[in-house]
Amino acid sequence: MAFVMGSAVITCAALYAIARRRNPAPFAITKTVDAKLVTGAAIFGVGWGLVGACPAPALVALGSGAAWAAIFVVAMLAGSRIEATTTRIRGSRFADRLPSTRPQTGSEPGTTSPSSP
Repeated sequence: MAFVMGSAVITCAALYAIARRRNPAPFAITKTVDAKLVTGAAIFGVGWGLVGACPAPALVALGSGAAWAAIFVVAMLAGSRIEATTTRIRGSRFADRLPSTRPQTGSEPGTTSPSSP
């Protein structure tokens, strides 16, 4: 198990570094711990502990016809839909904190600013 965790951490760290260099905007989200984060983590952890499987193996087990996997996947999809719906209804609290990924006017290659001749 230590080998699995170690290889996952190394792979994740390498890909995280590559992704961050390519587009740092998604990584600029606030790092505060709030009630939504703690509640979501607790629900995820309890569900994982009760079932004893993480989402990827549950999907594999679903392919083998395991009834528990079907229940797990349905609950996982329902939870994802509920979270997406409530976020859309309330609006994203983080949308205004993300840096703009669109270039400023005049800063695109081959263009000039409005003040230049």
